[in-house]
Amino acid sequence: MRAERTVKAVAEELGISPDRLYAWRLLYAPKPSGPAQAKPERSLEQVEEDNRRLRAEVLRLREREIVLKKSLGILSETPESGMPGSRR
Repeated sequence: MRAERTVKAVAEELGISPDRLYAWRLLYAPKPSGPAQAKPERSLEQVEEDNRRLRAEVLRLREREIVLKKSLGILSETPESGMPGSRR
């Protein structure tokens, strides 16, 4: 059986503030694993569909990146002779 101690008592023993101990507990303590905390399992078909959808999104984003890079290159070029029909 584990001896139950308060957060305040443990914090005093460690020489830290109770707030710090609460923060550490949130970060590092094991999460409860009861029926209320259990996540529903996804089927293999759902995972595969998510994977297909995400791969398609990655392809669209890569294409968009290429278009934006090309656009930036075109827009950043300096015109050779200014406006058409104008003379310097």
